Amino acid sequence: MEKINLNEIIDFQTALDGEIKYQKEWIEFYDKQEGEAKGKRMITAPDIYRAGKENSNVCESLREDFNYRWVATGTTILYNKDSFSGRVIHNFSSIVAKPIDISVSEIPVYQSQQIKKVVEGKGLAYVQALFNTKDNANEIISTLEKISQTGAEDICFWTPGQDSRKSYSERPVKFSYIVDRFLVLASYWCGDYGGRSRGVLLDSATQSK
Repeated sequence: MEKINLNEIIDFQTALDGEIKYQKEWIEFYDKQEGEAKGKRMITAPDIYRAGKENSNVCESLREDFNYRWVATGTTILYNKDSFSGRVIHNFSSIVAKPIDISVSEIPVYQSQQIKKVVEGKGLAYVQALFNTKDNANEIISTLEKISQTGAEDICFWTPGQDSRKSYSERPVKFSYIVDRFLVLASYWCGDYGGRSRGVLLDSATQSK
């Protein structure tokens, strides 16, 4: 990964003093490029992962948001209604940042599945796409332990079952602490729960125009 100072590009404070919004509302907030959103895009799952990997000072602030409620990201999973394949899209629906669209041949069903079983099984490619990384299983586990400050046994993944995917194929990605566990959630549909979010500075590589 390119070496940059994440403390200078990821907002240290949660957006709008901790206001709660759905993913779609946060995307629209940053698309308007007004006020504190000017020159920024919505945080994505790879941004959170990178903060943990580089042990950025922003991690502590992110953990406060994980603990308060969901952290909403600009990452969305588009599940295939007829198979277990899907697409992971970062900067989803943004008009200010280029989408990063990654196809995954299989996104298994996870119901509070521990990270070790996910990345050491069929889910490694999915998790690599989710965080836009080529890291191996051990590196991913270590990074998520850093960002969450929990052990691997308490880092859990959620994805919807196939019947649910047929009903709602589009699912935003969120992060939270629930009952002492760190959840990486891509199973609720877009209007289920809102969360806090924050901005990331736009640069020439991510701007859509």
